[in-house]
Amino acid sequence: MTTKPPEDITSDISLYAIWRESLRVKKPISNRLARAGGLLALIAYAALPWSHTDSLIQTTRQLASIGLPAILGLLGFLLAGYTVFVSIAQKDMLVAMSSVTEKHSGLSWLKVSMYTFVGTLAELLVIACVMLAAVILGQPRGLLSVVVNGACSKIGREIVVCIGFVVCGYAFIHTLVALKITIRNVHHGIAAAIRWNAENP
Repeated sequence: MTTKPPEDITSDISLYAIWRESLRVKKPISNRLARAGGLLALIAYAALPWSHTDSLIQTTRQLASIGLPAILGLLGFLLAGYTVFVSIAQKDMLVAMSSVTEKHSGLSWLKVSMYTFVGTLAELLVIACVMLAAVILGQPRGLLSVVVNGACSKIGREIVVCIGFVVCGYAFIHTLVALKITIRNVHHGIAAAIRWNAENP
């Protein structure tokens, strides 16, 4: 095991820097497969000859309208899970985690645990912004609708609608995978704290 200097714990000060570092954490193959499979399914559905443009527009608007409050609720759940992890963990446990390096990422175990939460939080924050933009701009008389209907040909309009459908649908899939990750991390954090207390009375 290698150790990290104490100042390494606070080396990343921006949310973007934390998210970028979180990409170094090894992700389960099942998560990547779920996201890739969902993306391919959405693209295939949008490309089907019976996927009418008007139907895709209505579905995309529904996805955005439902997705925005759902993602905001998940952000609250994620923050609560992060708070639970930090609250129940003993200070000496956190210090010990900060001094041990995880071999795949080269980060300390403390950063791996915290970045998994915060990286997911950053991704969901971006998705919430995308959903908000889709809700506001994608209304029947919204800016995007006016521009697309006025400036694009029929084929161009269909392409824009398909892209919007895939983006909103993929945002849902990404959110579900993030929920799976969060539930696992909350469980792992609680279990680790209980084990630490049992082994270090």
